Order: sequence, then structure tokens, then C-alpha cells
Amino acid sequence: MIIEIIATSLAEAILAQEYGAQRIELIHAFTDGGLSPELELSSIVCQNLTIPVNIMLRPHGRDFVYDIHDMHRIEAELDNLLTNAKLNSIVFGSLTNAGNINYAQLEFILRKLENTQVGLTFHRAIDVSNNPLQEFIHLQNYSGSALNL
Repeated sequence: MIIEIIATSLAEAILAQEYGAQRIELIHAFTDGGLSPELELSSIVCQNLTIPVNIMLRPHGRDFVYDIHDMHRIEAELDNLLTNAKLNSIVFGSLTNAGNINYAQLEFILRKLENTQVGLTFHRAIDVSNNPLQEFIHLQNYSGSALNL
């Protein structure tokens, strides 16, 4: 079992590590269900911790449906993280307007992670999908990715 603690600041992340957390999920806006943290904070947390850091990629808290502008922001954030932070994994999830996993957007993100050591954890978007159990089974059978559930 891995003990992962959510952190929203460097101080929280360091404290979690000191008290035995084995991994950190770094987010912003806990009350919105977790949003992308500031890029500078992500880099600083990754530099100062010895345990793995997973970083949320979520541009807004309305839902898990992302338009082209959201995806451009997500791509820019991901490019910055891959260049400037020693992260373990990104935390990402995306749904279609119909409430199914948006595999086109998921595949786009996974392609950006190719040839890196960075994994992808699919987050709680699955919880609000039309059929969480069916989507979970489909994700488990999703081939050739660094996808963690």
C-alpha cells in the first residue's frame, strides 16, 4: 500500500513527507476538487522532496469536459512540467459532453508523455462518468500506456 497525501503548498508537502507519506499529489483549490497548481510551485515541490510527486492537470473546476482552449492550457502546463519539474506522474482525467471518457484527449496526453519517465494517473473524472464500472474496465484494458488507475 502506498500512502499518498494531497498537498497545496511546499510546507504541506514537506510536512507530509516528514510524517511518512510515500507520495504527494500536488494540487490547487482543494475545495474545487483539485486544479492545476502554479507551475513554479510544482517545480519547487519536486526539487525539495525525496518522495514521488504527482501533479494535477485540471484547468477548471466546473467539470471534466475540456474545450480546445483548455487543452492548449493543459498542453502548455504539461510541457512546462516536463521541462522544469522532476515529477513522478501527472493526474489527469477528461470526459466528453456525453459523460464518457474522452479517449482522444487522453491519448493526446499519453503521446506527450512518450519517451519520458512520467506516468499518468487517471483521476476522479471516472467517478462522474455515465458508467464508472464500464469505464474502469475499459481503462484497465487500455493498451500500451503508462496509465495508472
